[in-house]
Amino acid sequence: MQSAGEHESLESPSLISVKEAARLLKVSPVVVYRRYHAGQFPGRKIGRKIDIHGPFVAALHAALCSGRSVDVDEFARQWAARNKVGTEPETAVA
Repeated sequence: MQSAGEHESLESPSLISVKEAARLLKVSPVVVYRRYHAGQFPGRKIGRKIDIHGPFVAALHAALCSGRSVDVDEFARQWAARNKVGTEPETAVA
């Protein structure tokens, strides 16, 4: 039998809500939804809930804060290739 801590680690704590991603990136949640559906933000959809990969948001936030210009589509492709994560929207069956 798994302890609560073991179960949580299997639930992929690296996922964050659209609302949290939007807050961190200082954009509207609508922007995050659009980028997810366009395949620019890696994440997962379960039922109607969409979660975004937290490490991606953290890396994008760091790149944006560095003051350099960021092509989000290219950034997402490069990040996904480095981290072996697809940028196509994932849908899990609940």
